[in-house]
This record gives sequence, structure tokens and C-alpha cells, in this order.
Amino acid sequence: MTTTPLTPSTRSTSATAPATHVRPLSPGDLDATAAWQAEAGLDGRSALGSGYLRRWQRAQLDSPHGVALAAERAGSVCGVLLAVTDRTAHHDHLRREHGTGLVAAGAAAALRRPQVAGRWLRHRSGPLVTAVTLLPTRGDAAARARETDDAAARAVEVDAVLVDPGARGTGVGRELLVALTELCTGVGRAQALVPWGSGAEGFFSACGWEAAPTRPSPGGGLVTPFSADLAA
Repeated sequence: MTTTPLTPSTRSTSATAPATHVRPLSPGDLDATAAWQAEAGLDGRSALGSGYLRRWQRAQLDSPHGVALAAERAGSVCGVLLAVTDRTAHHDHLRREHGTGLVAAGAAAALRRPQVAGRWLRHRSGPLVTAVTLLPTRGDAAARARETDDAAARAVEVDAVLVDPGARGTGVGRELLVALTELCTGVGRAQALVPWGSGAEGFFSACGWEAAPTRPSPGGGLVTPFSADLAA
């Protein structure tokens, strides 16, 4: 799956907010963006702290199957979007190029934070958790869950949309999603698995993304799949 080169864009998001400039994420942004992900605490990975997350985001940035966009205002980064265009190929790349370092860093962070070790292990064992969770499921619910998995294999998957706390509610996240849509036009669909009850459901709905039925998450809890059409 390929994407077109990103042309940095600048838009004014409201009458009062400064213009938002969307560009590729750079290594110099990672201290801020890793801190936002740690603060969001949406999954077991986030609970490992900003040091591990900085390393994980750098691996995402290096992947040929990754999409990493930054939003900035007045020269300062204020938002980030991380996505992948081919989940299987992306995971293969991470295991091959960064696997040992990421697992070691994750284990070390979990040892320093015993209270989050269980969440990290559930995150690492996600596919097994999903399979076991769906074993007793019958009928339409199981079919919908498997259809969602099949669709994800053919979609651009959004892993995170993170915004500086001081810029939330001012259109930064929306601009990042617009930039992703423009970058990946013609790919097919974009998908995001949104933790149930996180408050992000309203954000994706307001941006015009369609919600599918809530389902079990590989890392525990529930997620609501959202998707958007990227057809040309």
C-alpha cells in the first residue's frame, strides 16, 4: 500500500486560533509527543512511561509502512498523528529492526512500574486475547468482529491522535485527520480503534468518521471501531 508524498499544509482553524501547519513528524518532536501519549494513558503501552514511548514512536517514524504527522503553531509542535498503511508488514519491520530493543525497554519499564506490568503483558498478547475472547461468541457479533479485522488488513490504521493539552479543542486533531485523508487518498479506508469511554468517540464522530459496533479490545476492555472513506 502506497501513499502520496505529504505536502505541508497551513490552515487557520478558527477566527481566534493561530494557523496550523501540518508536516512530517521529526525526531526533535518526540520528547513532547511521547509525554502526551504517556499522559493520555489509553493502553498498556502508554502506561510504560514517556521514555519507552519515545523509543516506540521513533521506531514508528523509521518504518516504511508508518505515517507520522505533526501539527505545529507558531513554530511549536502541538499535535501528532501516528498510523500504519500495512499492519502486518509494519509489525514485521518493527520485529526485525527494533524488536529486541523495544521488548527490553518495555520489560525494564514494567519492572520499574509493577502496577502496569499486567497491562503491558495484555497488550503484547493482544491477538491471543482476541481469539480467546471470541471463542464463546456466536452469530452476528462474532461475524461483525471478524469483518472488522478483515477490513483493518486493507485499511490505513490510526494508532494515535495526540494533542498538547493547551491546544485541545481548537481543531488540531481535526487538521491531522484531514491531512491523513489527503495523504492517503485512493487507498480505500482509514480505521481507528477508539477505547470505549475515553471521550474520543465524540471527536471521531464530529470529524465525520463512521462508528461500528463496540467490541472487545486485544489489550482488554472495549473499543469502538471508527472508519472513513479515502476513495479518490
